[in-house]
Amino acid sequence: MQTSVEIFEGRVVAVSEVSHMGESVGTEQKFNRKNITYKGKNVRVPCINANSIRGILRRKARDIFLDVIGRKRENYGAYVQYVLSSAGKQVKAKMAKEKGVQGDVIDYKYEQHVRKIIPYLSMFGVVVDQHFFEGRLSVSDLIPYACQTQFMTGVESNLNVNSVITERSNTTVDDSLVEGEKGLGEGDDIQKQQMRYGQELLKAGTLMRYKFKFRPDATNLDKGAFWSALRLFLQDPIVGGNNRIGCGELHFLDLKVNDQLADEYEKYLHETKDKALSYLDDLNRRWG
Repeated sequence: MQTSVEIFEGRVVAVSEVSHMGESVGTEQKFNRKNITYKGKNVRVPCINANSIRGILRRKARDIFLDVIGRKRENYGAYVQYVLSSAGKQVKAKMAKEKGVQGDVIDYKYEQHVRKIIPYLSMFGVVVDQHFFEGRLSVSDLIPYACQTQFMTGVESNLNVNSVITERSNTTVDDSLVEGEKGLGEGDDIQKQQMRYGQELLKAGTLMRYKFKFRPDATNLDKGAFWSALRLFLQDPIVGGNNRIGCGELHFLDLKVNDQLADEYEKYLHETKDKALSYLDDLNRRWG
């Protein structure tokens, strides 16, 4: 049995500008940042949040699973949709509100049963049927290579982390009536207001570090679920917002998908889909 942690780490480049919202200051939308200490001072480092990457991969894994078993999310009630899609916060809140339970029951036999039926829940973690299953995948923030972050990336750099951010100004026109009530398009009483707002973006060409880590207890099925989801994601590796105007494309330079484990996992889903369907149908009847 494998007892070591598997780590996959390397470089990812922003092929296009990336929009990843953090705090707002007036009409300015700042890029997401995290606090670090550099030479005794606090530094706000732009980064793409690990939860964003993890969430994308989880949804890809969900879509693959549903496609294989021949179901859509809409075939199930809200509870099962939460189980399949959102790791557990909504599930736990729903159970606590409607059933008065806490989602912390430990039953290893039941846990192993669910992990085998729906392996991607095992890899990404879930709260289901009052049980909390810890995920076997760890994802790190996408951190730019810079002098302030070299203790995190392990790569020396002369680049200042603030230099990877650019700004874009946009305007929008409000056609609503400000004075007079003659009706749209009548007379000169319609005053068009032009509104200006700004947005910070990660520059195209920015190099970042990615890091995925498998826990020692991750099975080949768990790993296959990850590689299968990643393979689908890499067909269109878009993150953040504003992808409709060409933002958010990434390219992972050093990451090679384990196609063998991904193929074995997807084959396993086909072979066990009747068990998965039966389990989800039962869960849907009991929790809605």
